[in-house]
Amino acid sequence: MMATFEPGAIVQLRTGAVGRRGVCLSVPDGNNGSRVTAEDCNAVDARQQWKYDSNKEHIRSAFSSCLTLNAGAGVEGYVCRPSPNDNASQRWAYRLDRGHIEHLQTQRCLNLEEDGGVGAAPCSETSAVWNIVKVSKTL
Repeated sequence: MMATFEPGAIVQLRTGAVGRRGVCLSVPDGNNGSRVTAEDCNAVDARQQWKYDSNKEHIRSAFSSCLTLNAGAGVEGYVCRPSPNDNASQRWAYRLDRGHIEHLQTQRCLNLEEDGGVGAAPCSETSAVWNIVKVSKTL
């Protein structure tokens, strides 16, 4: 089952034990190729604010860069590509039944890496579980 983020809502993508602070998906800036990391959650940190565009299946940061899977299975912030023929590396879905964020072309899920980065690996029961935490209404 697929779910989208609430239209227009600004959210954090948080993983970690329920009831604990956890870590949030973070992009350092709007520069192309900025590595996406997981950092302690801070609701007012723009680097951790995301919005889902259900028409293009993009997850867009406050800096207007899109979550992008690179060829080496690393995840970066990169300029959003509007054309459906040109944005396969930027198409994601939130799988409500498992809490996974899945890359639609490769069926790989966002996962935490040991060095604090975020990568994508084959989806499985051990894939990171991401919670959508609403921050505000508009970005």
